[in-house]
Amino acid sequence: MEKLDLLKKRFWEKANIAGPEECWNWTAGKQTRGYGAFAYRPKKCVTAHRVAWAIENSNGELPDSKLVVMHSCDNKLCVNPKHLSLGTIEENNKEARDRGLVKSIETIVGIPILNKECRHGHERTPENTVFRQKKGKPAYALCKLCLRDKDKRMYNKTPKEVRNARMKAWRAKKHTTPTTPSPLPPPL
Repeated sequence: MEKLDLLKKRFWEKANIAGPEECWNWTAGKQTRGYGAFAYRPKKCVTAHRVAWAIENSNGELPDSKLVVMHSCDNKLCVNPKHLSLGTIEENNKEARDRGLVKSIETIVGIPILNKECRHGHERTPENTVFRQKKGKPAYALCKLCLRDKDKRMYNKTPKEVRNARMKAWRAKKHTTPTTPSPLPPPL
């Protein structure tokens, strides 16, 4: 119980707690996707809203990794337990599409009847489609199977010796430690 109290104290001091129905914004660090980040255990950083749900609903134990903590308020920094619920990835994606937060394949690709397949005949499904966006232009859909085939073609075009040399250079760069220059001037 003492661990849970310490966790609660450490967690809630990083949240801007407002009224019971308002969003409680996370004031500490953020992840690259915009969600609050919290050091749950040493070397284990998780999203803040996931920890908030765990503190209030499961004595600080994080939910199964197959489940996600969903926001009803659509505010990525909110940690108010009243705005959080547990669900599957499919439920979360469906809610996001229903609210217009994520565009469905039909709205990105265009007329659903005409674009059920990519130009190479692969069926467009959420699992087989990735969305890309260039600056200032609308997002467009790409077929994952076509991208994989393109990567394979490009890989096979590159001679084996070149691929091996690139890999050797990458490994050498990865395993070298940067040297720090000496603060003293060289001897005369």
